[in-house]
Amino acid sequence: MNERCMVQPQSYTAIARQYAKDVVTGKILSCKWVQRACEGSVAISVNDNSGHA
Repeated sequence: MNERCMVQPQSYTAIARQYAKDVVTGKILSCKWVQRACEGSVAISVNDNSGHA
């Protein structure tokens, strides 16, 4: 049986948010353009979760 079938599906949004956090914190090395994009993504995520409109 294929091992890939045994893995539980994950939220692609959660995976992307974790990637962005890892880039911003320096856990994942990246170029400045990816860093800027991830910083923006994390900032948007924080604003969305703050409850402010």
